[in-house]
Amino acid sequence: MSRFLLPNEKLRFSIFQEPSLIRTGSCNDGSCFFYSLNTAFKEFRDATEEEKKDFIMNQRRTLSEQLLESDWMNVQQGHLAFLQIIFTLRSLFFILHFLHKSEMEQQCLVTPKDGKMTEQMETWKEEWKSLLQEPHAFSLWVTCFPIEYLDQDFLSEWNQQLSPKTTITKEMIFRTLLSLIEQRCQDVFETMEEKGKQTEIDGTMKECMVNGLCDLWKLILEKCIQQTFSQQKKRIETYSTWVDMDTILCILSYLPYQVIFLHADTEQVYFDTSSLSQNHVKDNEEEEEVIVLLYYPDCHFENIGKVVVHENNRQKIIRLFTSQDSFIQCLRTQSQSYSTIPSQQKMEEYTHTKECC
Repeated sequence: MSRFLLPNEKLRFSIFQEPSLIRTGSCNDGSCFFYSLNTAFKEFRDATEEEKKDFIMNQRRTLSEQLLESDWMNVQQGHLAFLQIIFTLRSLFFILHFLHKSEMEQQCLVTPKDGKMTEQMETWKEEWKSLLQEPHAFSLWVTCFPIEYLDQDFLSEWNQQLSPKTTITKEMIFRTLLSLIEQRCQDVFETMEEKGKQTEIDGTMKECMVNGLCDLWKLILEKCIQQTFSQQKKRIETYSTWVDMDTILCILSYLPYQVIFLHADTEQVYFDTSSLSQNHVKDNEEEEEVIVLLYYPDCHFENIGKVVVHENNRQKIIRLFTSQDSFIQCLRTQSQSYSTIPSQQKMEEYTHTKECC
């Protein structure tokens, strides 16, 4: 497609031998996904632009409130949440190692005029106050888990253990993490013995140290999961935040209709929500209506409708389709589901799209 259409601008086009399709433009302020979805409904189309914005703000807020941690953890059989957790944890590693530095070292790393960073530092200190109040345990953690190990070996090993699994649960995330921690502690003790630096640490003390480090890691992981989930809810709620596929996957089960995404470049089906196994089973699933959206990767959405001729030769645009509609059936014969992509992505390739549409 050559360009984005302006809000409510219409343009005829054809694909899959369907000559009577029509694109309808949407907003470009970060909520084009919801704007395009709601364009399927007459009440929304008839509203003013300000009313549409208020409606979308309320819609996003409601969906954010509806999202439960258990539902988020079930998206893509847990693979989506796990990858998001990994990336939040990676940021936390750098924050914790920064907080362990002396006040003088911290100040050397922060520009004096950077008030925003100074404010952020105070927020971090408050968030991790319980950890900072245990300086000996914190220092042991930093010694056993240097940033180079955490950022390179640790996250890679953790991902390799869980990514092949069909389903990833919260319990599995904790269990595999603690297994890696115990193995790391054993490696550290062996290295210390080889260097002759462990003459005064007996078996009981080792066990105590390992248990203490595991408890500390449980605290870190639990806070990381809470932060990751909160960040996902915030992305859903914030009007100006671009709705990426992570967010779409998280809210699909709360939408009363199915959605088919057409790739704007290839004009092929990119993603059909009917293929997702994690969607809630609904009594009238076969009767569930379908909305078709044009998807410009990582930047924009538009609504797709079909022009039909009614009695008296009057034309009408259909934007809410039945699953038996010939256009929908044609699309689904072309469908190549996106539903397994997040779980197959390599950890280092997985990023959140930050730009707005």
